[in-house]
Amino acid sequence: MGDLETKKPLRKIAEAFKELEATINSEAQEVEVASFSHACSLVSPLFGCLGIAFKFAELDYVAKVRDLVEASKSIGTLQSLLERDINGNSVRKSGSHTRNLLRVRRGLDMVKILFEQILVTKGGSLKGPASKAYELALAPHHGWTIRKAVAAGMYALPIREQLFNTLNEDESSARLQMQSYVAASATVIMYVDKLFLTRGLEKKGAWRVGTQDQDFNVTIVAIIGTEFGKKQMDRIQAGTEISKSESFSSRQAYQKRIIYSENKLCVVDSSINQSLLKGSCRIR
Repeated sequence: MGDLETKKPLRKIAEAFKELEATINSEAQEVEVASFSHACSLVSPLFGCLGIAFKFAELDYVAKVRDLVEASKSIGTLQSLLERDINGNSVRKSGSHTRNLLRVRRGLDMVKILFEQILVTKGGSLKGPASKAYELALAPHHGWTIRKAVAAGMYALPIREQLFNTLNEDESSARLQMQSYVAASATVIMYVDKLFLTRGLEKKGAWRVGTQDQDFNVTIVAIIGTEFGKKQMDRIQAGTEISKSESFSSRQAYQKRIIYSENKLCVVDSSINQSLLKGSCRIR
């Protein structure tokens, strides 16, 4: 899976996700496991292009995509995939399709953030963009040993020109395809998030800065540390940046709609519908 002998892998990725986006925006709005897993399989080579720093992420991502490819032989849509695990009480079991879908979603988000960072930064080094992408999408779910190994591997990343050459693109064409993937994958990632949220499934650490769910009027504006001071809570409004502190007021946290998700705190818009998040995040 993920053979770089394909002439234009980046273009194939962009096209596949644009097709998924079109399906999501259509009247049907049901994404087939087969088309989703195929598009995700096209992303696999990108992890390999980043070298040893993302070797663990590559192995994990490829394994989870393979599971979804196999699942597509007997399960029609992503909705059906989740419902089957829910009905079988296997959502949280290791190796379940639902857990693997969440892992794949994180991988897609990592690539999206990587592309976003490449598009807005200058210079040949990929260390900054790759570090930011890992920090936001994957690091919260990895242990200390893996995080340290990734940090060490960042020094072995290819430079920007090498990455583009490997993908058979020049600077101009690569930027075009990256922009296309960023736009389309945002829709796909939000779609997957909704599948989890509307079924009351816990999306452990899935929220990150800037994630928005307009249908449910939920705006996640920050993911930060685990504790906050009362003085800081007094000044918190939706959309503000917050720094770490030592304690927080549960009453103020409730008023500001602080959501806990895998020991992370998110400040969300005050108009959030609390009932939608019960079971997916703990509100205190």
